[in-house]
Amino acid sequence: MHEQVTVAGFRLAGAAADLLGVTSFAVQLLFVVQFGWDDAARYAAFLQNLLMSGLFIAMFAARAGTRGQTLLIAVAKWVGTLAPTIALGWYGNSPLILGVGVLCSVFDLVYIGLLWRARQPGAARG
Repeated sequence: MHEQVTVAGFRLAGAAADLLGVTSFAVQLLFVVQFGWDDAARYAAFLQNLLMSGLFIAMFAARAGTRGQTLLIAVAKWVGTLAPTIALGWYGNSPLILGVGVLCSVFDLVYIGLLWRARQPGAARG
């Protein structure tokens, strides 16, 4: 019985992964239809980056600590998003990219703060 449940679970996970893959492709295609090839890549990338910023905070909370996470990675992600935000959002005169980039910075700075605080003496380790 246990083996059947495990096999069914793997099949369900595989089907969910396939569905997410098809969905991701469809959403990216919709971005291309709406914005054209160049802008679609920029807009989709910034929205994906915003999602990642939120998920990093969620990972920190779910793990109740810093296991598998470093301050260096957090700062590199922030700077790596900040540079194209300035280039494409500010200098490129794109309010959408600028706005989403600023939101990414807010989430990234919160994440950096969480990691920094967790490094302090007496902080709980994950």
